[in-house]
Amino acid sequence: MSDFLEACRREWKRLGVPDPVAAEMAADLEADLAQAREEGVAAEEVLGSGAFDPPGFAATWARERGVIPAPAASRHPAARWAVPLAFAAFAILTALGAAAAVLAFHGADVVGVARAASPHRLVSPLRDFTHPVGPPAEGLRPVAVVLLVVGLAGIALTAIFWLRRSDRSWRGPRAS
Repeated sequence: MSDFLEACRREWKRLGVPDPVAAEMAADLEADLAQAREEGVAAEEVLGSGAFDPPGFAATWARERGVIPAPAASRHPAARWAVPLAFAAFAILTALGAAAAVLAFHGADVVGVARAASPHRLVSPLRDFTHPVGPPAEGLRPVAVVLLVVGLAGIALTAIFWLRRSDRSWRGPRAS
């Protein structure tokens, strides 16, 4: 069983378990295994399925003692992209709202266009004409305002959610 104990020590060292804690855990494990041997109990009964996987047993025990942080919860790969995609969607919505606002609040009454005098010549003298467009689009104003407000609110909420979610990883392991 000393091979098992040595494999556990190597795993604790690899995981960065402090030496005094690793020594204490090794002493506890050695005492439990010695007691099991004296009582005629198999190591598998004491260690469970961990008897066949020393690194896994060592990592689980260190994690349960709070010496190393728990592994990050594995999420579906699409979940990692949900917040950035939502952020991008709200940014596009805001850009559309801004464009609609520019059109709605700053419309021109007349547009000047230069047109060739003769369509058959490559080079021809130009003459100006104007084409009335009409008043600014009044019906577009509410749409522009709604797009802007929803887009900006969505960007703000998505950014807050993103920062709060990433803030959890900055705090480090919790003490137990």
